[in-house]
Amino acid sequence: MLPDGTLTFTSADATNGTATVTVAIRDDGGTDNGGVDASLAETFHITVSSPAPTAAAIASFGTPDNATLPSANVGQLINIGGADLESNSIIVFPTVDDAGATGTRQVLVSGVNAQGTSATVVVPLKAATGNLTVLGKSGSFPLQIVPTITGFANFDFQPSGTGLNLTLEGDGFIEGGITVNFGSSVSVVDPDKTTATLDVFNIARSIGVVIPVSGEATISVVTAGGTSNSLVVGPISFTGISGTAQVGTPTSGAAPSANVGQIITISGTDLKPNTDVVFPARDDSGNAFTISIRVSGVNAEGTSASVLVPLRAETGNLGVPGTSGSFPLQIVPTITSLSTTALIAGSTLLVEGDGFIEGEITVNFGGVAVVDADKTATTLDVFNVTRSINVVVPAGAQSSVTVVTAGGTSNSAE
Repeated sequence: MLPDGTLTFTSADATNGTATVTVAIRDDGGTDNGGVDASLAETFHITVSSPAPTAAAIASFGTPDNATLPSANVGQLINIGGADLESNSIIVFPTVDDAGATGTRQVLVSGVNAQGTSATVVVPLKAATGNLTVLGKSGSFPLQIVPTITGFANFDFQPSGTGLNLTLEGDGFIEGGITVNFGSSVSVVDPDKTTATLDVFNIARSIGVVIPVSGEATISVVTAGGTSNSLVVGPISFTGISGTAQVGTPTSGAAPSANVGQIITISGTDLKPNTDVVFPARDDSGNAFTISIRVSGVNAEGTSASVLVPLRAETGNLGVPGTSGSFPLQIVPTITSLSTTALIAGSTLLVEGDGFIEGEITVNFGGVAVVDADKTATTLDVFNVTRSINVVVPAGAQSSVTVVTAGGTSNSAE
């Protein structure tokens, strides 16, 4: 009791409950001459509440959505603060399963201090961002579950249209509440709890996702709990092409060139076995399209990869999905055989080889040229997956035959 009448008290450690206290004040003046030395008794209650439980944790990987609130990754050991915690105390975590259904999971603490004011517990599989509770006690406390990415599986890093062609491995993935970032500007948002665009499976430890058009290869995952660590799952940059046609003469000696079936080298950053190279191509009818070819080898540093020039490839710019660069490659045609050496005007000559382009090709008979005027088969016809030409032998034809496209001039055949 202080001189001004203030009554103070200190509760014992690790106690809670309500105490009824009756206080009367007595002085030392005595009761002579009818004096009064004691006040009337006052009764009141003192309630000591258990402190609300709390979590103390910072996610080991990734970035929490709110830096001021506790956060953790699945599998991480966190500290729980409170009162009367015991070795059999149970922490209740909110969860979301692979179908997007919410629930809870009870986890036994793994350790408690002697005072019962601190305990440790492991964040379980399927844990989701939300409020935790201690079973049998009042109060709740927030914990952000930050996702993590540990690996990936993908055969070809390229836009898939609708197929879930990239699998991410990790933890803390939330079906119906997750976004996958492909670089800084392209994202795939899970629109619902179906498996069409993005599917969480394997106890919230795996994601199947569509690689979007223009998606870059540095991946991160976002949930209500925060943003995961980044993981490179494909090439980061495409910086050039190295190759020289083994047969024939390219149009420009200063630019890369190759024949169909030849291996060329591309350079870049973080090139991986799942890197694809996109070639411009032309079919036998002269229709343009593209062909994606997976690299056949990558050096240890991921700066160089080899790739085979495919059938129907034509001269133009090559690209690598996941990167923004493109570089030109000249496809130089080749001749492997002629159906006859007797060049009779008006007869049809069969030329076998590769790299022939319907509607954009010339066959030289020495100094006499037959130019493909269109994409019909009248005078000159490309067929057999651009490996064959039927051409009408012109008057004055000479025995030295060459084929010319935008990529260059073939070897001479007689």
